[in-house]
Amino acid sequence: MKIKLEVKVLSPVHIGGDSKLSPYLDFIKDEKEHIIRLVNHKKIDMLFQANENLITSYTNMMNNKNRLTLGEFLNREHIPFERILTEKSIPYDGKLEKREISPFIKSSSRVYIPGSSIKGSIRTALAYYQVKQNEKLFTDIKDKIHLSKPIKRG
Repeated sequence: MKIKLEVKVLSPVHIGGDSKLSPYLDFIKDEKEHIIRLVNHKKIDMLFQANENLITSYTNMMNNKNRLTLGEFLNREHIPFERILTEKSIPYDGKLEKREISPFIKSSSRVYIPGSSIKGSIRTALAYYQVKQNEKLFTDIKDKIHLSKPIKRG
């Protein structure tokens, strides 16, 4: 049985999948437009295959301690980004630095919230409601947490 629901999000939410996007291979950051432009991997493969020196230069740069992002590398080599980009872009706020991006979990190219996440949210909301309604329960939980032994690591 399928039930269609509409969810109103009250706070920022991110449910990431297993994949990560790397600034060294998967996207180029457009700081003027505040968007991330995704790389077409077939096009970049063709670009590297057409110029053996380019792939050698890129490989050497990636093995270097002071790596450049793909966008920085292409700028240095005077190669226009448009040659390797897809039509897809992702808006962003703030600073990305040189970090990976964890995209939203998707199925058939559509973002979704897994049932386990919805179940966890409902359980948390119910637990919060119970604790708010019962001062003794709150005190008991707080005391148990305070008395519990720290977890030893290593």
